[in-house]
Amino acid sequence: MKIFKEIKENIYLIVFLLLLTFNFLIVNFSFPLKYEIVILSFFIIIILFCVLCFKMGYSFLRFLVIDEDEIEIDYSKFLTLLSCFSFLLLSVLINLNEVGIARYVLLVFIILVLFNGVFFFYDLERKGNKFISRFWFFLLSVISIVYFVVSAIAASFFMKISNMDITNSPFLELIWTFSSMVFIFFLVLQPLLYIFFLKMAGKLKGIRFMTTVLLLAAATIVLSLVLRWIPNFMVLALDISTDYEWRVSAHCGQLEISEPQERYFGFHVDKYTVYFSDRDGKWGFEELRCIKDELGDDRYIRLPIDGSSMPKWFNDSEKE
Repeated sequence: MKIFKEIKENIYLIVFLLLLTFNFLIVNFSFPLKYEIVILSFFIIIILFCVLCFKMGYSFLRFLVIDEDEIEIDYSKFLTLLSCFSFLLLSVLINLNEVGIARYVLLVFIILVLFNGVFFFYDLERKGNKFISRFWFFLLSVISIVYFVVSAIAASFFMKISNMDITNSPFLELIWTFSSMVFIFFLVLQPLLYIFFLKMAGKLKGIRFMTTVLLLAAATIVLSLVLRWIPNFMVLALDISTDYEWRVSAHCGQLEISEPQERYFGFHVDKYTVYFSDRDGKWGFEELRCIKDELGDDRYIRLPIDGSSMPKWFNDSEKE
């Protein structure tokens, strides 16, 4: 029967989806023999991975021995296999409460899917896929407008939190705008891939269908992480740019102000913009004004502009 033929042809995909669904469904549950069941599923994953590697190795040997025109080798299959394996391994590690290792596996999964996606879309473009051609036309048409709008919003937000014109600090403007564009890219990537999946799902078979599913999964994960880590990326961009471009000290007459967690914009002026990072668990901006006291000695005052608690990449509970 046709249904049995379909099952036979996609048996590895079915096993992958079953194992993946099972491992993610039991993440928040605790029951007897859970550890043993998860370990068993891990060994099944290893066996499945080895079998598929053997099949690919056999196909590659045939490709070397037989005329290459007779057998077509798709190198993205190996990347798809590694991506599937890392995604399954991620679900197993979460169930085993190995969160630290799972984070590195998640990073490996995203990198593998990224490289696989590049090869995948390059192949579609090479074969003249109309959807990809229209997408490139649309992207080239709107990229200038998007950059103008994003850079204006980013500059306005920076002025709000620092009371400073970002164009006065070129390298900071570059890093800040670039970070904003990357954020917008990841913000629209998941919806675009979802539209692509709906348009192409019926035309993609086997490995290519699996590649699209993995791309959609990776984009969804990355989007959720980016939305959660917006403050982290803001602080990272500010740390990098101010460390390179701003000064490590400010001067009010003969008085020198220098703190290791602070960077100062200005040189021998009456007013400095101060960026502080991880100072008493806070980050933000201040205005430092140089004044004279009643005796005519050099002094300064700090006027807070904006401040927030230092963001954490991961909210792990401290173990006593």
